Amino acid sequence: MWACQLGSATSNYLSPTSIVVDDSFNVYTTGQFNTTIDFNPFAGTFNITAAGTWDIFIDKIGSPSPLPIELLSFDAAPNKNTIDITWATATETNNDFFTIEKSKDGNKFEDVAKVDGAGNSNQSYRIFFYR
Repeated sequence: MWACQLGSATSNYLSPTSIVVDDSFNVYTTGQFNTTIDFNPFAGTFNITAAGTWDIFIDKIGSPSPLPIELLSFDAAPNKNTIDITWATATETNNDFFTIEKSKDGNKFEDVAKVDGAGNSNQSYRIFFYR
């Protein structure tokens, strides 16, 4: 058994909302944050500064990702009757597409859209608007 911490012990600026452990024992957390937070739970520092009042995060603690992308940022924000979803990748390796999903309960998901990937790229930026 092990434990680790994101942010600081006295931080009111990090609000985790969920945690999942996969079959390879990688730990994923999601939530929201503001100000600058250290997302490295170990000896090093990996500070990320929120771009808005509250930004969302997805954090992975574990072995290198088997996914064909290296995600730099992800953001979802309400915009009248839509949700603007934006993300940026540092790299994409043989990436065919991204699937956008939604859920009413956080357990059952349905596909909303499929957005083409960049294939092989060192820089890619995607924008998706959901109604």
